[in-house]
Amino acid sequence: MPPGAWTALTECPLCGGQELKLFRMASDAHYRIPGCYRIDECRQCALVFLNPQPDCASLMALYPKDSYYAYHDHSIKPPALKRLLSRWLLNIETKDPIFSAPGKFLDVGCGSGAYLNKMRASGWETFGVEVSQAAAETGQKLKLNIFNGTLTEAAFPEASFDYIRLNHSLEHILDPNETIAEIRRILKPSGKLMIGVPNIASATFRIFDLWWYYLAPPIHIFHYTPATLSLLLEKHGLIPERVEYNSNYHGLLEGFQIMLNRGTSHTADEGWLANSRILRVLAHRAAKVFDLLKVGDCMEITARPRGTSCPK
Repeated sequence: MPPGAWTALTECPLCGGQELKLFRMASDAHYRIPGCYRIDECRQCALVFLNPQPDCASLMALYPKDSYYAYHDHSIKPPALKRLLSRWLLNIETKDPIFSAPGKFLDVGCGSGAYLNKMRASGWETFGVEVSQAAAETGQKLKLNIFNGTLTEAAFPEASFDYIRLNHSLEHILDPNETIAEIRRILKPSGKLMIGVPNIASATFRIFDLWWYYLAPPIHIFHYTPATLSLLLEKHGLIPERVEYNSNYHGLLEGFQIMLNRGTSHTADEGWLANSRILRVLAHRAAKVFDLLKVGDCMEITARPRGTSCPK
């Protein structure tokens, strides 16, 4: 296990259950972070999580500063034709809720701010929160309003935001209870929350198991299903309105690549399989079939504060 402060949990962070069972022992296939990591499951609510867990400083030290995708400078764009073909053949945009007009938007775990930039161009007043100093500074150079730290440290005023989004960030967060409680506090009564996370109840997890692309210990701390994520939201006064499945080629294609790479020092995106453009398109189409069957490996849940009525 890498150095730092690691704490073993004796009860489930979601339901408080004290019957935890070993779910898997797994290593990192993405960045080859050394170590074998225990992942537990709560017998009561079925939440799956890394155990023991690092503190925030120890967790941040594990991230590759130069290669982590969300930290890149998004102002550097590929050629227009490549962007067009990627959008047409490999569309991985999130299925965000629809609003009648722009308002105030918060992206939690915004990286260097690619989505903030998009929302700002659409007329939204945008704010981001990002724990990586390097990523936050990259976005700040583009005049994006990004707070470097945690959501609670940002201390936004109560009922501030019309839309809050966490896309592939909640699984990285050490204290989901604190985060969701703070979101409930700063979300307007008429506001919307969208959370996108991997789905450990997916078909691809059942196919690949230890080599599932999204298992990713130790930087993926929690693993959710539609049931456990809904339970977390309801616990903090948020009502799930919609569950969407929105997967892409990574889960299927790079799952096979991870299997091929086992026993080597190669990472998940190193190998002919993961880098075949034709296979990416085919795997992307297969992922969409899993989505239609409601067993996709990426899910997006939209929620609203309890006590507000659904829009007509």
